This record gives sequence, structure tokens and C-alpha cells, in this order.
Amino acid sequence: MATDAEHAPGAAGQWHHHVLAARVTAALSTEIRLRAAPRPQDRCIDLGAGVGSLAVPLSAEVAEVIAIEPSKGLRAVLAARAEELDPPGIRIEAVPITELIMPRESCDLVVSGFALHHCMNADKRALVSRVRRWLRPGGRLVIGDMMSHRQEESGSRRLRAGGAEHGGRGRIDRSAGRLFPAALHALRESPATGDFWIEALQDAGYRSVGHRQLLPGIGVVWGAVNVL
Repeated sequence: MATDAEHAPGAAGQWHHHVLAARVTAALSTEIRLRAAPRPQDRCIDLGAGVGSLAVPLSAEVAEVIAIEPSKGLRAVLAARAEELDPPGIRIEAVPITELIMPRESCDLVVSGFALHHCMNADKRALVSRVRRWLRPGGRLVIGDMMSHRQEESGSRRLRAGGAEHGGRGRIDRSAGRLFPAALHALRESPATGDFWIEALQDAGYRSVGHRQLLPGIGVVWGAVNVL
């Protein structure tokens, strides 16, 4: 999750000039961790870890965090934060998210915050399918990102029967949501809708798929792998 502007000097801080308000970042991180339900025995992968807004707190709740971050500047900030942890619990990997390869059934939890909007939709679908193979039975995938609510998108596809859970919106100041349209325009991003993510997870074989819209333009989606 490439936020926490106070930790990002120089070039690594360019993203933060568009910034997501601190309370929004905190709310998204809290929601992701709530849906992730981390356990002490879990091996966790953080896709697009940024400066560690998810990786750092999760490292105190799970056995290991593998932080995937392709940006050299952000990795440097994350590495400095990881060195302060006792005991150390974060392993940092400099791999593009869409090129990451992991062994089958090698982890229990995969999270991502404000990272996958950089990926094309076809790459998003391919990624959640690969993650499904990496997860052990009972494993969870939780994605928080720039995400339009399905009811706000004209022409969005209707959810299939047996659909997903949609949580209500939290009590976050809606004025924070006004930051995002301008940021998206400046960054030329194309975030997917909640409908897209729900369908992608269901098509990949996840169960207990759910979605919650935190703010206009920001949502969380999650799914699990059935216990055999």
C-alpha cells in the first residue's frame, strides 16, 4: 500500500502528492486487516506493499510477511521501517506484481492496498487466479483499492445468482472521496468496479466473496479458498 506520506521522501513520495487523506488510508488498512483475519501461523504476501502500511502492522500478527514492491524508492523506506521491527517479520522482494511466481499452496493470506489499479483488467483476472493456486485451504485474498461501486457504474454487469456479500459504507468523511477523481485523472489510472472484482474472484473459484464500499471510488473485496 503506497501511502503514509510522512515516510516517503523524494521520488518515492511522488504518488503521495495526489494524496489519499490519512484517515482514508487508515480506514482502508483497518478494513483490509479486518477482512483478512490474520492468524499467528499465517504466511502472508502483500502485493504492492509500498512503505508498509499493511506489511508493518501485519508482521506483528502473522508468522511472516513477504512484501512485494517494485519501486526502489518505496522499498528503501519499507526496508528502513522493517529494520526497526523486533522480531523481524518482513521479507522484501523487488518483483513486479504481475510477474510474481509462488509455489502452489505456499501461503495463507494475500493482501493488497492501493496497488492493483495500476494493472490492466486482464492482468487483474490472471493475478487473482494465480493467487488462488498459491493459497492453502482456508486461505484468504483481500484487495483494497480505487474501486467504483457497482451501482454507480452504468452498464455494469449484474451479479450472478448465489452472489456475494456487499457490506454497508462506513462512517468516513465523504469529502475525502473528492480527492480521488482528480488523482485518477492526473495519474491516468483505470480502476475496476466492485462488480468486476466480485466476478473475477468468483470465476477464479473463491468462496465467501464479498465487497464493501468505503467511499466513492474506494472499496474492498475479499474471497477465501475452501477448507478441504
